Amino acid sequence: MAINRHSLEQVQFVSVDGGAIQVRVYQPHADKALMRTPLLVTHGGPGGSSIGLYDALNQLADQRPVIFYDQLGSISSPAELSPKQMTLERFASEPLQILDQLHLKRVHLLGHS
Repeated sequence: MAINRHSLEQVQFVSVDGGAIQVRVYQPHADKALMRTPLLVTHGGPGGSSIGLYDALNQLADQRPVIFYDQLGSISSPAELSPKQMTLERFASEPLQILDQLHLKRVHLLGHS
């Protein structure tokens, strides 16, 4: 059994057009790992959840900050989205809005579907 070398530092909501998305930030305990470029993880969707991705990827948070988020209209970020809001451009803007509101200049992005 592996020892958890990270912790959940914060859960917050980031405002985006049409609502708010949940962001969970995991921080490594080691100073060297804390200084590495964060990993931003999103799920397939809309309608999915990044919670299952934590189960598969949580050990990465021992090595660098990892940020998981649920897209607007998904499990932890509920919203009634109109067909006009279901656009690639709107969903592609979410990571940029997260970076802006978390004051991050750079991340690695991992998407899974």
